[in-house]
Amino acid sequence: MEKNGQFSLSGGTLIVTSDPPLKRLTSREFLGEFNASVNFTCVSKGYGHDWSGPEDSLKTISFYSSSDIFSFIKRLQNFYNQTTTSEDVNDINLSTLSISKLKNIHVGFYDCQLQSFSTPSKKNSLYLYVNDNRRPFALNSPLTYVSAEEGSDAYIPCRPSHKDILVRIERRDNPGVQVHGLSFNRRKGFLLQNVSIEEEDGAYRCFFSSSRVRDEVRDVQLSVYPRTEMSEIPLDSSSNPLQLYLLLWTTCLSLELGLILFQKL
Repeated sequence: MEKNGQFSLSGGTLIVTSDPPLKRLTSREFLGEFNASVNFTCVSKGYGHDWSGPEDSLKTISFYSSSDIFSFIKRLQNFYNQTTTSEDVNDINLSTLSISKLKNIHVGFYDCQLQSFSTPSKKNSLYLYVNDNRRPFALNSPLTYVSAEEGSDAYIPCRPSHKDILVRIERRDNPGVQVHGLSFNRRKGFLLQNVSIEEEDGAYRCFFSSSRVRDEVRDVQLSVYPRTEMSEIPLDSSSNPLQLYLLLWTTCLSLELGLILFQKL
């Protein structure tokens, strides 16, 4: 087990164990080998917790019984050279997310978040890469759909399976010409700023290359929908309340119908 920061029971603590051990890239980034097994364990005190992560990674989550928690916490406290007392293990919640065979679909963020409505949201997270050279991309499907409101920013999720992968992007209607000038984040993709229907709406193609594979392709379809404009409705103290209700209802209905028709186009 590798030490993942100072152990504390005051919040959600995320502990990483694996066989073989994961390679730590940064304080919150890890690299796992293809087909390796990995366990992410979350321990929290005072509140329960929830897991979030890539969809295919959330199939095996085990919650510990109260008798198992004491022995686990005792081993953990010994590992961090701390003293275990009966007070330390009161009201403890502990669970483990297990992945038996790592591959590219397991690349992404893993979050352990406290279930607390009375305190600000607290979570502990990490990002996992997988050394899957046969599939150098972190996209589950050959075609990924992304939508964004006009005027907002959008990511084309050309995410590599690990950091050594080279990534480039093209428009499908302009093959062979790389799109330049875009900010790139390996954990999110290429950033398109202030998107418009005329300019950015359309199909994109992500290319992934490594020392073993060249130009593995995944397609992304970006749909930019019109910005919803809300106008003020003047209120007259003499207006009939029923008329005002009908006016508001018809306004909301027209907005919903417009969105449905746009999605069907």
